[in-house]
Amino acid sequence: MSIFISYSRKDQDYVNKLVETLRKQELPWWLDNKIDYGDQWTKEIEENLKKCQVFLLVMSPNSKESDWVQRELIFAQQLQKPIFPLLLAGERWFQIINIQTTDVLDGKLPPDIFFNKIRSKLNIQTAQSTAEEMTEQLFDVFLAHNSVDQPQVRVIAKKLRERGLIPWLDEEQINAGNTSLEAIQNGLSQSKSAVFFIGLRGSGKWQGNLELPAIASLVLESKIRVIPVLLPGVQEIPQTSEYLFLKTKTWISLESIDNTEAIEQIQKGITQIKSESSALTYDITAVLAIMSVIFLGGIHTILSNTGLIASVLGWIFWLNISIFVVLFAWRFLTVKTSSVEIKPDDADAH
Repeated sequence: MSIFISYSRKDQDYVNKLVETLRKQELPWWLDNKIDYGDQWTKEIEENLKKCQVFLLVMSPNSKESDWVQRELIFAQQLQKPIFPLLLAGERWFQIINIQTTDVLDGKLPPDIFFNKIRSKLNIQTAQSTAEEMTEQLFDVFLAHNSVDQPQVRVIAKKLRERGLIPWLDEEQINAGNTSLEAIQNGLSQSKSAVFFIGLRGSGKWQGNLELPAIASLVLESKIRVIPVLLPGVQEIPQTSEYLFLKTKTWISLESIDNTEAIEQIQKGITQIKSESSALTYDITAVLAIMSVIFLGGIHTILSNTGLIASVLGWIFWLNISIFVVLFAWRFLTVKTSSVEIKPDDADAH
């Protein structure tokens, strides 16, 4: 179980630096320089390709011209291995145009996030031995948004983390080794809920064409719940057909990122838990109502033969029961549409 490094020997100097970094990162790796040329060569490469969990491809004009690298890539694709391409020189390869490539031009090493993604991929594949484990809900919320709204969504994601929630955010989850389609589908299947952000520019290509239909399908199957969130400047959910499904949902209107109440509204929508103050108010009121019912019920029993007094206490007794029933219903059945004023994020959209 390791990282198979596919490269041209003409790029050996860079690969040596890369291997040293993998060693420091405590990531397992395999290179073909540990075997001798001869009859075992093909067998060793085939076996290590089958055993590897990650296929790390060092792209350059040298490796593009290498028959061995091209064979390794084709075999890795047939085995459906996660492919992590590094662009050392030249241009991206057409065979993996749909996979995000990490730029290491001029011999620079990949950023830490690249190695973290490899580590995550190794850990996930080691733990996921069954189909059920592969769909385990790892995230509290999937954040669906247009890329132009990324700065605001990024701040909201940070604040949700500070409250103990784990959000799925594309810029963190879609990286080398994953296609956007694959990552989005996995992210949705591994999330307990979804927040669908609507900004002034509407939904983006991925958000509107893939994420929204997928979310709608999961909601219909009762596998996920969705909270529409209107970003600054948007007054209501648009009337277009693509948003028709969201108009049946309770929405939150945001106009400031720093408003604690606003983040709490999103948190409550994700966790479906009312604020502590609301719960505490209910709990105190309910306890008082129960105590009144017990007390008045006892008095009513003792004075059951005293005519007018018993009648009055009886009415009060049943009134308290009615109050308790109303409080109980209010606690569990009330749905409140939240419209929260929030200031726009200062970061520019991209």
